[in-house]
Amino acid sequence: MDLKRIQNSRWWDFAAAMPVFLLCLFGAAGFGIQIIRQWYGNTGSALIIASEVTGAIFLLFQAGLLCVRRLPVAKAAGLAPRVWALIGANFTYLLVLVPKATPIPALAAVSNLLMLVGTTGSVFTLFWLGKSFAILPQARKLVTGGPYKWVRHPLYLAEQISGFGLALQYQQPWALLLVLIGFIVQFPRMSFEEAVLEESDLAYHSYKMNTCVSSKQLGQLRAQFKGDLASSVWLILCGDLLVKQASLSDCVSFDACAFEQYGLASSEVNVSRR
Repeated sequence: MDLKRIQNSRWWDFAAAMPVFLLCLFGAAGFGIQIIRQWYGNTGSALIIASEVTGAIFLLFQAGLLCVRRLPVAKAAGLAPRVWALIGANFTYLLVLVPKATPIPALAAVSNLLMLVGTTGSVFTLFWLGKSFAILPQARKLVTGGPYKWVRHPLYLAEQISGFGLALQYQQPWALLLVLIGFIVQFPRMSFEEAVLEESDLAYHSYKMNTCVSSKQLGQLRAQFKGDLASSVWLILCGDLLVKQASLSDCVSFDACAFEQYGLASSEVNVSRR
């Protein structure tokens, strides 16, 4: 029996995703139990319940996509890309090691609002990503519509917003420190993803240039925001790290017709990322 053929089959792809699939179902069930208790016990605000509902939808959406997603056309080689991907995807769960806090009402409202915005953004992004969804660095199909038209990793952005909101419900400064470390570990994760995508299809280079900013603009942004967290989030997700990796002295801005100018239709591009 051809082992390589088996490893490239849909059954193998689903078997590899089984731990994540079960974790998503387990998490969604937990959300469901919590929602029912709060609804009938009148113990949760509408904002909290809405955040939990969107969280459950996000997890169920992931579980469903793991069953029907496209097969990868390329995968990052070696152990390091997989390790960094798993660390980046699950680091926020370390918050369970931090004691819970009782934030003041205003801070609790901010926390729940951030989680609602983050989980809603995650669901919206996952809708656009669709069958190209993956946890590990793999190439499936490039998505350039919706939020991916503006940034390369909108799902990471949404998840980080939700993570910072969740951290506000735990003791400080340890909770925010954990979330900040989780944010930082996305750097190598994105690096491996970009590498496998660029190696899989030359069209990704055009897409990357269409979604990044020039080094001159990055310098202006750094000076304007003086290195605060909002600036760091924007720079990471919009291409600062990737501009450095590509060793581009100045990143050219492409218009919406870039693919047509290069003789490439977006439907013909066979790479993806999260």
